[in-house]
Amino acid sequence: MLTRIAILDCTEEIIRSEGLSALSISRISRIVGIQKSSLFHHSESKSNLLNVVFERYSERFYETLNEISQTDLTAAQKLERYFEESRRVIVGENSICLSIVLCAAKGTINDKIRQMLIEFQDYNIEWLETVFRLGNRDGSLRIVQDPRSEAFATLAAIDGAQILSQSYNQLSYFDTIVEKLRIQKAP
Repeated sequence: MLTRIAILDCTEEIIRSEGLSALSISRISRIVGIQKSSLFHHSESKSNLLNVVFERYSERFYETLNEISQTDLTAAQKLERYFEESRRVIVGENSICLSIVLCAAKGTINDKIRQMLIEFQDYNIEWLETVFRLGNRDGSLRIVQDPRSEAFATLAAIDGAQILSQSYNQLSYFDTIVEKLRIQKAP
C-alpha cells in the first residue's frame, strides 16, 4: 500500500510541478525506487495511472469543499477558505492545480479524464454559486445578480492567478489577484 501511495504522490507531483510531458513510467519507477514492471503491478498503464491520480486529487478537493460547506461560516468566510485552499495548492511546491495542467493537455488525455475534468470544474462552479447565493442571503458578500456567472468568473480568476503565479514564480501575483477578488466581493 505504501508503494502505491508513493507512486500516486510522485505522479501527481511531477505533473503539477513540471507538466504532463515530464511524466514517464521510467522516471516514476526511478524516483519511487521500484522496477518498471513493478509499477505496472500497481497500475496497468500510464493512462490508468493518470485516471487514479486525478480521481484521488478530485476526491480530496471535494472533501475539503464539503467540510467548508458543513460549517456555520458566512459566505465571505467560506469564499476566503476557498481562496486559502487554492493558494495552498501552489505554495512551496512550485506547482499548480492538477486540473489546470490536465486542461492544458486536453488533446493528449483520455476520455475518462476529460469527463472527470468537466465534473471537477462543474463541482467548483456549483460550490461557488452556492456560496454566492448564501452571500446574497447573509449579506457577507456584495449582492450578485447572477451567482452562476460570478462563480465562472471567480474560478477563471483563481485558475488564472495560479497560472501567472507559477509562470513568473511569484506567489505575490496570486495574492494580488485574490485581493482584487476580495475587494470586488466585499459588501
